[in-house]
Amino acid sequence: MLNQLLHDDLAQALLDAQNSPAWARAKKLLGVMLALWMAYFLLVNWFVHSLNKIAVPVLGIPLGTYLAVQGAAIVFAVALFRFARPAA
Repeated sequence: MLNQLLHDDLAQALLDAQNSPAWARAKKLLGVMLALWMAYFLLVNWFVHSLNKIAVPVLGIPLGTYLAVQGAAIVFAVALFRFARPAA
């Protein structure tokens, strides 16, 4: 009986959370961040052969590789800051 009561409370809490404005904001933000991430990496991938002909001066690695690595770190950091920001 206690198990059923907890299950019902959990199901109701999940339904309430899915209908909240914060969840809608999180889904929208997640979609925007996913689109930006995909656009960046597709753009780098399309021009990777041209970019790899250029070497980063100090590191000596191809520019396409450098942009992919740095872009991943930057997009991840931006996503963390955007999701950590309190809802307005």
